Amino acid sequence: MNEPEPATGDTAGDTAEVPPDPQGRNLPLDAHLHTDQSPDSNVPVDVYAALALERGIAELAITDHVDFDRRDPAYDYVAFAERERVVRAAAERWAPRGVLIRFGAELTFNRAWEGDLRDHLRRHRYDYTIGSVHDWPDSPYIPSRVGTWATGRPLDEVVAPYFDEIIAAARSGLFDTIGHLDVVKRY
Repeated sequence: MNEPEPATGDTAGDTAEVPPDPQGRNLPLDAHLHTDQSPDSNVPVDVYAALALERGIAELAITDHVDFDRRDPAYDYVAFAERERVVRAAAERWAPRGVLIRFGAELTFNRAWEGDLRDHLRRHRYDYTIGSVHDWPDSPYIPSRVGTWATGRPLDEVVAPYFDEIIAAARSGLFDTIGHLDVVKRY
């Protein structure tokens, strides 16, 4: 049997690059996924896991919304214990197939309820947390008022309140990462 030639380490002639896969295959991690345990999705964890297996994604972090504003749809949408049960059960089912599933949360940050956030994170165990700024009760980004508020203001003044909250979220030390830094562009 012929043995392959040993590599010489000379790759000077190798210029071909593998193009990125537009379908997101062979990614090491997809870490911002909302499921039917969040008010903004109806996708069960198992659907994400099956897609991960099909596309070669080794790890998922399920990060359903956790909000502290009682008026928000995610406030008490699904109890922590139920969300954890659903995600950890899926993790057990999919681990033998090579898909690692982490139990996480996307927690809406606002300085007004930072104490509630700290308390929640002391009482509950997550594998991964995202801190995100959306809008907030006195936010200028409420859809019904943003147009009037932003009219005539320079862009840096329009985005400043959002980035002030982002900076506070990052400095809080509460999160593993900060989510969608550019969400302010939707307003």
